[in-house]
Amino acid sequence: MRRIIGLLLVIACTLGFLLNYPETAFAAENGVNLSKQCKKQYGEEAFAEHPRGGDVFSWKCVVPPHKILGGVNVQAACSDQYSPNFKAKYHKKKNPYSWYCAKEV
Repeated sequence: MRRIIGLLLVIACTLGFLLNYPETAFAAENGVNLSKQCKKQYGEEAFAEHPRGGDVFSWKCVVPPHKILGGVNVQAACSDQYSPNFKAKYHKKKNPYSWYCAKEV
């Protein structure tokens, strides 16, 4: 019985990894540096931050000690970090780390 439970746990963990892997790999390949964009928008001390439990639209540019300056212009980040024909997109609205840049055809 323990062996079956152990096997089921391994299968469940493997499936969970495989279901999330393509999204993670794609996002990393076409990722966007939001802190770099904050620095461009607000100066060298600025960085990107999001509240725990936030979504893709919860990113803000802040400076120490966590003073909010404004939102991150993710579209501008994609254009600047890749080229003007790249557009900001996200995989899952509830996952703040799912932003990526995609080339418009």
